[in-house]
Amino acid sequence: MKRLSWIAVLLLTACAIPFTLVEPVRQSAAGLSVEPGMRWNAVGLQHWEGRIAVWTQDGPTLNTLLFVGGTADGEPLFTIRPGDDGAATRQEAPPVFRRTMTSLEGAELFQATLARNFRTTLVEIGTVTPTRFLGQQGFRFETRYTGRDEVERDGTFVGAVRDGKLYA
Repeated sequence: MKRLSWIAVLLLTACAIPFTLVEPVRQSAAGLSVEPGMRWNAVGLQHWEGRIAVWTQDGPTLNTLLFVGGTADGEPLFTIRPGDDGAATRQEAPPVFRRTMTSLEGAELFQATLARNFRTTLVEIGTVTPTRFLGQQGFRFETRYTGRDEVERDGTFVGAVRDGKLYA
């Protein structure tokens, strides 16, 4: 009977995150126009706040794309509501974007956002390099962090400030 109860809990937990199929056609993700080369799953963000969208191939913690669609001056990239699963519980204000930030400061903002929202201090940022994004000069860096589940994750961040807002 205990085994059946645990299976029911796992199934209910898995169903708590809604997914929507994303077809490989041009569409909007957090206000960005994208055309995926394959099908993805859009992750429901009932616990997240911000101008973001999250797509995944294999679940919300594997092969994930995070779109940041126009974070304005004085706003955080995103937050996870305190008390929600995996959410930051600290009460300090989240780090915020400033339109005057340099590329390095933008990378540090992303680093601080990950550390706060995923309760980790193990966030590494690689060399910040210039790149084209949204048809203008932007920046790119590699990142690696270890979440509270002790799993190492790595990724690439590409972004640019356009009309005073950060897109990534």
